[in-house]
Amino acid sequence: MRYKAYEIKVTVRKNCRNLVLRCRDGDLMLSVPPGVPSERIEAFLASEEGWMRSALIRNPAPGQMGDPAELKALVARYLPVWQERMGVEASALRYRRMVSKWGSCNCRTGVITLNMRLAGQEDALVEYVLVHELCHLLQPNHSPAFYEVLSAMMPDWPARRRRLNGKA
Repeated sequence: MRYKAYEIKVTVRKNCRNLVLRCRDGDLMLSVPPGVPSERIEAFLASEEGWMRSALIRNPAPGQMGDPAELKALVARYLPVWQERMGVEASALRYRRMVSKWGSCNCRTGVITLNMRLAGQEDALVEYVLVHELCHLLQPNHSPAFYEVLSAMMPDWPARRRRLNGKA
């Protein structure tokens, strides 16, 4: 099925009660209960257009991601600069594919994990995720104090986050 610029794989299943839209590895998939009229499907897709755009940015097909080696080189360039500036040090840096997060920080161990899907993103957006995770070494949660630290380090972080999540 095609909706505007989006190619959507449609699955009709007897056991689903609602229209459900998912994105995995650059594919949009729609589950439709039997008997749902096409007008309702079109209205549903229209209401989810913004979500589809951001989901495809967050979950590109494996061939659409940038070069992981370039991501690692970029992070290796930014990491010492930001660690010195912030007075923190990550004990280890890891990379893996994540479904719903750009990065994570284990505050107890100091391990920062970055989403491989950052490969191919703008340098400034990768830098934002790295700084965000380093801030967790100073403030372990998303409290107002965390955002004060993040704002002091990177005043334009809200604009970067919006661009990263496809809302700019």
